[in-house]
Order: sequence, then C-alpha cells, then structure tokens
Amino acid sequence: MLKKFSDWLEEVLKVLLIVITGAMIVIIVYQVFGRYVLNKAPSWTEEIARFCLVWMSFLGAALIVKYKTSIRVTFFAANFFTKKTEERLNLVSDYIIILFSIFMVVVGTMHVINTRIYFSEALHIPIWYLNSVVPVSGVFSLFFSLADIVETHTKNRRIARQAGGSL
Repeated sequence: MLKKFSDWLEEVLKVLLIVITGAMIVIIVYQVFGRYVLNKAPSWTEEIARFCLVWMSFLGAALIVKYKTSIRVTFFAANFFTKKTEERLNLVSDYIIILFSIFMVVVGTMHVINTRIYFSEALHIPIWYLNSVVPVSGVFSLFFSLADIVETHTKNRRIARQAGGSL
C-alpha cells in the first residue's frame, strides 16, 4: 500500500515537473521573441520563469530523495565497507534527510506565514505562493525517506524470516 502510494506520488511529481518545465520553456521563448523581435519584452515573463525554476528545483529535489540519488559517499561505501555497513550508512543518510525535511517543513511554513503580506513586483501575486514550495517539498522528501526506511525494514524482516532468524 505504501509502495503504491509512493509510486503514484512519484508519477504526479514527474507530470507536474514536465508541465512546469514546459511552461517555463514557452515563457522564456516568448520573452526572447518579445525582446528581440518586438523590441519590448513583457515584464511578467521573467517573474513567472523564476517562479517556475524555484518550484522545479524544489520538487525535483524531492524526487532525488525518492530515487536515492542525492549526494552520498557511494564510492567508499561500495568499495571499502561490507554490505551490512553500507545498508547502515544508507539508513543514517535517510535519518539525516528526515531531519532536514522536518526543518524544511517547520522553517518553510514559518517563512510562508511571515511573507503572506508581500506581493511580487510584476504580477502582484502573493509571495507565499512561491515560498510554499519549501514546506511542500519537505513533506514529499519526508514521506519518501520514511517510505524507504519502512521498505528496507520490511525487506530485512522478510530475509531474516526466510533464513530462519529474526531481527
């Protein structure tokens, strides 16, 4: 059940990232066309492109947590440690990501609350729309890390049962 939800959430994030990236490309092409062909670039295009880039970066970071492709010392883990030690280091990495994700949710939420009265220059939309990606990304990263820990624990218990031992 958890794996299915995690996979579904991954697909939703991938589609959202594709839409955001596509929108950003169209907006930037329009801005370049306006600047060099029409000699007048719309002021709103730069702001929307910046918002798209920020959302794309933070949501992409959550997918990096899901794929376990964040910066890790995998060379040393794979070449100098046993498989058991490597699994323990991955678990420590997951716990560090969990702590950082909780930090993102708490501090990001405080920042969203503190910026709720500010508006963007060109579009006059609330800045908290932009800033809300920090706690949202933190929640996704937290979920993906917890799901990975549960999956690893379940796999280890299954292996232990098959071997006749217990964890």
